[in-house]
Amino acid sequence: MDDSALKVLLYSEMKGLSDRFIDSDYDNAIDDAERETWSLPVTTNFRIFWLKRRAKRHLLSYLQNEYIDKIQHGETKFQQRFDHLVAVLKSEDDAFTAVQDERPDEFANVSATHLFGTYIKTGFQYDSVGNDLTYEESNEPEFSPSDED
Repeated sequence: MDDSALKVLLYSEMKGLSDRFIDSDYDNAIDDAERETWSLPVTTNFRIFWLKRRAKRHLLSYLQNEYIDKIQHGETKFQQRFDHLVAVLKSEDDAFTAVQDERPDEFANVSATHLFGTYIKTGFQYDSVGNDLTYEESNEPEFSPSDED
């Protein structure tokens, strides 16, 4: 998924709220989501889902910022709308924190094999006929996962 496809998807999924945003709001939300997650283009469903969800979160935060100075306008009170946006944003941030803890391999941009400790073999080495090569200077310890894993 690239930038333009994500923008179209966000526009369609924000439904009735989409008329409150301009094109630069969508661009800024996508940029903010990329700063938190991955750079576009992304291809896996997991990354598409979370990049889209974080972009929606940023769009809602822009909407919340509009209501900061409009808590009360005449007889109309916007406190409930503002409080609801605060709760939604907190829920989104909590879900994002939880998924980072559950799937560190996705957010660290490394293979899952590199997230755990390194195993260093004992170092005993023998040639094909059984001669001990353990104390040769050319003997280097073997460990896994290696750079090729």
